[in-house]
Amino acid sequence: MIRFIVPLFFALALPNPINAEELPKRLYGSWQFTGTAGEAVIGELTITKDYVAYGSSLNGVCSDSYKVKRLKDDNDYPDNLVEDTRGYISYRTYRLILDNPENCVHKDDTLQISFEQIPMGSFKTIYPDEPKFINKISLVTYIDGKVSGWYSNGFRLSEYIRKPWSWGVL
Repeated sequence: MIRFIVPLFFALALPNPINAEELPKRLYGSWQFTGTAGEAVIGELTITKDYVAYGSSLNGVCSDSYKVKRLKDDNDYPDNLVEDTRGYISYRTYRLILDNPENCVHKDDTLQISFEQIPMGSFKTIYPDEPKFINKISLVTYIDGKVSGWYSNGFRLSEYIRKPWSWGVL
């Protein structure tokens, strides 16, 4: 009897994050991507509640409104391209589906943002609904359902650590 009550308690007590079609507030802000492709193509990614903007002076900038779709949490990221052998790490993944991708120089219609989530306490399968700390994200871009780019290592920016070319026109 107890083995049925405990899972029922957790199912009722904890909100179901799988159905949440809203970004965690900690994703809002600006993110700097490192690596050759990350700097050249994505550069700086800014996410607000109403729009997303990304790009660089080398390859142009895109800014558009979006809809959110949360994907199922998974140990393999992204889209099973990399298998994670650490069973306790799970990736939370959101797709930002651009409203007007044809107006963007990159032509990406979807940005997929993922970040690692660490389980709460001794329950290896329970994760907080609103993460307390996100300092690194990974980004996969899509055009017509096909991967067009994979950019790992996007780091949260503050105005003090932005790269000089992201400060504006010199």
